[in-house]
Amino acid sequence: SDLVFAFIASFFIPMLWYRLLSFAVPKFFSRPLTRTILNLRWHHLHWGALITLAGAVGILFLGDTLFPIDALGAGLGLIFDLFIPSLLLETDREKELIVYRKSLILTLIIFAAVAAAIVALTPLLARTAQP
Repeated sequence: SDLVFAFIASFFIPMLWYRLLSFAVPKFFSRPLTRTILNLRWHHLHWGALITLAGAVGILFLGDTLFPIDALGAGLGLIFDLFIPSLLLETDREKELIVYRKSLILTLIIFAAVAAAIVALTPLLARTAQP
């Protein structure tokens, strides 16, 4: 089906883009803007999570149309491109656990904001979806 092809293409394109970019322009990755300006350890995995969320919400409201399928493919492609590297990355487990514990409030805020946005959008998008 066309949607399956779209998903597979969207899944592979981000991985190919980032891998090509990392070989062709390695300096692009040395100090990205999100680290320089925001001082966050932002990876394309994080973009992938946001894009996957957009695709999942899109399916809730739009059904299995091209936009949410492409968003799911691209988001998962970004996530999976960093899946193995993140497993192989050496880290300090104690620091990881400290950060994990300290992030509870912000994590709860993000979860609540996403849920509230979906609830708030439901009536609006339900009206626009009706013929």
